[in-house]
This record gives sequence, C-alpha cells and structure tokens, in this order.
Amino acid sequence: MKKSLLFLLLILICFIPACNKKQLQKKPDNLIHITKMTDIVSDILLIESMINLAPADSNKIEMMNRYYNDIFTHYNITKEQFQKSIDYYMSNENDVEKIFDAVKIELKNIEKEYLGDDEEDDESENEERIIITS
Repeated sequence: MKKSLLFLLLILICFIPACNKKQLQKKPDNLIHITKMTDIVSDILLIESMINLAPADSNKIEMMNRYYNDIFTHYNITKEQFQKSIDYYMSNENDVEKIFDAVKIELKNIEKEYLGDDEEDDESENEERIIITS
C-alpha cells in the first residue's frame, strides 16, 4: 500500500510542472473524456509498476511499447490523441486534481480487491469510484 502511494506521489510530482501553465490549452477536437482518461491513467500506472518490477534482464522498453499499444487498442484511441488529451488536462489544475483523485481511489479499490483486505480504515471505508463530470 505504501509503495503504491509513494509511486503515485512520484507520478504526481512529475506532472506538477505541467500544472503551472497559465492558460488552458486549446481543447483538441478528439479529446478523450475525463472519465476515460482516468481509466487510462490508472491502467498506465499499473503497467508501469509491473514493468518496474520486471527482472533486470527484461527488455523494459519493448514491454512498455507493447503494453502502451495494448492500452491504446483497448480504449480505441491513438497515441497522438492520448498525448493531446493529456496535455490539455495537464494545463488545467482542476482537471489534474480530478483525474488523480479518481486514479488514487481506483488504485486503492484494485489493491483492496487484489489483497482481499477486510481491514477497514476511516479513509477507505466508504470510498467508491468517483464520477467525474466536466
């Protein structure tokens, strides 16, 4: 749990410089909806965690390319569409916060399901998936 939260924090730190843009970028014509973007980012974080845990002799670049292509195929999007959409959302601090709050909850729910953790703490007791509207 602590490792996943630490990893999420590191990812957020990487995206913070993008939040400092003063003006919102032009909305792309084929913008990925914020809810779908949340699912994509959750999947990407899981895949990158898995790749980081792969044996040292693994071809991590090949793995990453294959998994990213699988994500794009699964969500029926292009790499360019993803990049334009992530750039757009990263230029808006409120959108970034919405996405990463939802991702954090999604990853906690996945972890709870995977571990079969029956422990209830104050924070996760009533957590459900956040529905994002934009």
